Amino acid sequence: MISIIVPVYNIEQYIEECVESVLAQDYQDYELILVDDGSIDTSGTICDRLQAKDRRIYVLHKVNGGLSSARNAGLDISNGEYVFFLDGDDRIPSDCLSNMLMAIEKSNSDLCVGDYIRFDTKDVDAHTNIDWNGIRLLEGRQIPDIYLNYGGYFVVAWNKLYRKKIFDNLCYNEGKVHEDEFLAHKIWKKCARICCIDNIVYHYRYTQNSIMNSKLTIKRLDSIEAYCDRIKSFRKDGHDLAAQNVEYLLWQDVRLKYFRVDSQENKKRMFELHKLIRKNWKYLMKNVKFTYKEKIAISIFCVNSTLYQRMWG
Repeated sequence: MISIIVPVYNIEQYIEECVESVLAQDYQDYELILVDDGSIDTSGTICDRLQAKDRRIYVLHKVNGGLSSARNAGLDISNGEYVFFLDGDDRIPSDCLSNMLMAIEKSNSDLCVGDYIRFDTKDVDAHTNIDWNGIRLLEGRQIPDIYLNYGGYFVVAWNKLYRKKIFDNLCYNEGKVHEDEFLAHKIWKKCARICCIDNIVYHYRYTQNSIMNSKLTIKRLDSIEAYCDRIKSFRKDGHDLAAQNVEYLLWQDVRLKYFRVDSQENKKRMFELHKLIRKNWKYLMKNVKFTYKEKIAISIFCVNSTLYQRMWG
């Protein structure tokens, strides 16, 4: 059985479409867990009505704790051998579960990753153009190396079917934005084999409220902490090329985001993040992805962020 976990928070205009896409699946052995994370609109009421419609739907109402908290709560009560995360404003095609289950069982994998399309409120689709030529298997040291070309594709929680045992002693970081970034590499480390399929398994709704399209706040800089944690993990396991790729992403986050938040209001957090970046300075200097000019800029930032801002801000 597959446990489909859907966090729900103030998405009254989307949740029914999301649930209907699950009910339309050609694979029927699943439970659908709707986690109402303290919604203040009619989302919770809609979930209750949908639960009465199908015995496979279970609704959990909880105090608001954020996306990570909702996913963790769903995991805690799930009964399936497999887990699939679906955001409540997105949807899945009718053959999503059957294609992923067939691939993961045929290849004896711990995780299956599928392709997705992005759509906006006008239903204009954008394809990711990932082509695995059917099914591609990743094992051992190949797993983190795939991050070199398809990082974001592998980091997000959705578009994946997991064996539930992967989450033994693992959970999403509560209180963090970019929660996927903190857990992705820990999930990979617990996988002996990952299968990748080029079937479209997910429809991601791109809205003005999406995290990547929302107003920049101090919480958006959680990604810097997540990158530093992943660099440390990759370095420890000897995945130097993958670590260098994350280092490059780390610096782009710093360059594009760090000075756009109100540092006066968030002095302590900014200091903590600056300290994390300084700890990675020696690795950044050895990274062949950076030009000489970029390394000078990084060094100035690490020594004096105010001076960096005056020169490059």
